[in-house]
Amino acid sequence: MAKLHLSLRRTSVNPPNQPNATKVPQNMKTRSATILATIITALIAFTSACDALAQGTWETKTSMPSNHYSFGTGVVNGIIYAVGGINNQSMNVGTMEAYDPVINTWMPKAPMPTTRHALGVGVVNGTLYAVGGASEVNGCGDLNVVEAYDPATNMWTTKAPMTTAQSHLAVGVVNGILYAVGGITGNIPSCNNGYVVGTLQAYNPATDMWTTKAPMPTARSEVTVGVVNGILYAVGGNNPPVSTVEAYDPASDTWTTKAHMPTPRYAAGGGVVNGILYVAGGSNGTTGALTTVEAYDPIANSWTEIAPMPTPRYGLSDSVVNNVLYALGGANATGVLATNEAFTPPCEADTWTTIAPMPAGVLQSSGVACGGNFYVIDGYGSGSPQNVPPQVYDPVSNS
Repeated sequence: MAKLHLSLRRTSVNPPNQPNATKVPQNMKTRSATILATIITALIAFTSACDALAQGTWETKTSMPSNHYSFGTGVVNGIIYAVGGINNQSMNVGTMEAYDPVINTWMPKAPMPTTRHALGVGVVNGTLYAVGGASEVNGCGDLNVVEAYDPATNMWTTKAPMTTAQSHLAVGVVNGILYAVGGITGNIPSCNNGYVVGTLQAYNPATDMWTTKAPMPTARSEVTVGVVNGILYAVGGNNPPVSTVEAYDPASDTWTTKAHMPTPRYAAGGGVVNGILYVAGGSNGTTGALTTVEAYDPIANSWTEIAPMPTPRYGLSDSVVNNVLYALGGANATGVLATNEAFTPPCEADTWTTIAPMPAGVLQSSGVACGGNFYVIDGYGSGSPQNVPPQVYDPVSNS
């Protein structure tokens, strides 16, 4: 529940005993009560909206240029890069598409050399790494291929292969190291040999080397991964659909069991915003694609169900830019999707964050939130009787 704290006191418009103070126009005295009432009304309206949006809000954005599921995404300098997957023609692709949330547009980029789906993606120092995956649409052909994409040059390079070929895995990054966790291996050359694993492999881009780490206690594929404060959380997954949550600490190379997710599922999207891990959609293996969104607080070790995703889907991929989670692509009973939906988490009470300053200072202004932006209207500039033009703040671009 959001909280509203108001502190009002009587002040003089033209303070006495301050000869150097800027003299405020006389008509401002008659407007003070009206302006104050407007500000209070705006604050109450904002607080009411915050209460109403206590579960967060979803907004539809520009769809992906092509339909994908079982693909990967990563963020470099505020741009989301979506790569690989299976398209709506049931074909493995190496397509790379870049989304700019500020202008809400997509751009094609250099395709990944190895077409594949069920891969893992991680970003280290501005380079995107595509790890493992499956070379066949039916999930066979586990790969150990690692390819790196540099957005600055729009070029791909091949890196050291994984120690073990894996598909349907997940990747998390902690302190510049990529961790590839879980998945399926052994599907070479036949699907009949595949099995689910809890394998954990670590890749150091600086040395271009892989090392094997302590395996995840619960073997599973299509697990959702998030990193909070240097700890990697592996959530849900398939073997069959589970609600298991296990946390990996790279410093000690150990795993710890955490509170189970309320909804067992696999192939869900996930992302971390302000230290909270959000898990969206996925499949429970019985009723099909889900809209369910649940939030995990590592400090409290507890889960909360929040606003559901508008479009049910599994095999989606999520990324976070400026504290907004973007849920991309996926599939459901209607087919493969190009859907792009943005989730703004619930309001946080009793917390402050510094954001971009206003272009112009203003005295006795009013503010109101509307349509995702914050408007500062009316008021006077320093030392001037003239009204300052309205100023608009966009939280997405922080400008």
